[in-house]
Amino acid sequence: MPSKPPKNKAPKGHHELAGSTRPRSSAAKLLGPLDSGEIVSATLVLRHKPGSPPLPDQQYWQSTPLGRRRYLSPEQYAEIHGASQDDLDAVTSFVTSHGLIVLASHTGRRTVSISGTAAQMNAAFGIHLNRYESPRPKPKRSAQATAEEESYSTHIHHGYDGYVHIPAELADIVTAVIGLDNRAGAVGLSESHSPAGSRKAAYRGHLQFQFFCRRRFQHHRQRQQHWLERLSDVLSLLATCGHRSRCFHDCAGSWERRRL
Repeated sequence: MPSKPPKNKAPKGHHELAGSTRPRSSAAKLLGPLDSGEIVSATLVLRHKPGSPPLPDQQYWQSTPLGRRRYLSPEQYAEIHGASQDDLDAVTSFVTSHGLIVLASHTGRRTVSISGTAAQMNAAFGIHLNRYESPRPKPKRSAQATAEEESYSTHIHHGYDGYVHIPAELADIVTAVIGLDNRAGAVGLSESHSPAGSRKAAYRGHLQFQFFCRRRFQHHRQRQQHWLERLSDVLSLLATCGHRSRCFHDCAGSWERRRL
């Protein structure tokens, strides 16, 4: 069993991608290089379109009245905040030149999804993909782990050491490369495979859904109250102008009852 992975050698004209290192746990074991013919998928994340305005922050949503807030459609968001076609074309040209396949590209998400062999990924990004056996992140639980949970305490995944490298002409375009390291995330598989863990995960999902529904209800309730107040102002204005028709009084009474 190898103790140290080979060092990454950046191809000529390539730069280190900031934030692309994935330090391994001290308990992780290097099993050896990933088979050169194994298929690996990854996603490249691109920058926002040059010159695009900043996204609305929390201060904007808190200080802007409901009637003045601007909600973009997916098409409008892609046009204003998405990736430029020139950037997508540059990234596509780079990955295809290394024999990689473009699975999908999305302007709004600013992503290019690719697939290829481990050897092609190594050559394109100046890395050495290896196989590791790593411990899974342990979820917090009061009860002792069962035998079933213990069987999922480690997992085998592929990854790399050091930096991902990209061509100099893409240094300002590509912000991240995701998927070259597929180790388990923050919630271990052991939790989701145990009955108790499944109930906890389902309960968390239920709470998240309830929170989402509550926020949606509050939002629609506020909008309804906003328009009711505006309509009430219009009805009051009509009343002061002398429009005393029976239809007006019936309408005004109906809206006043709704407000209550």
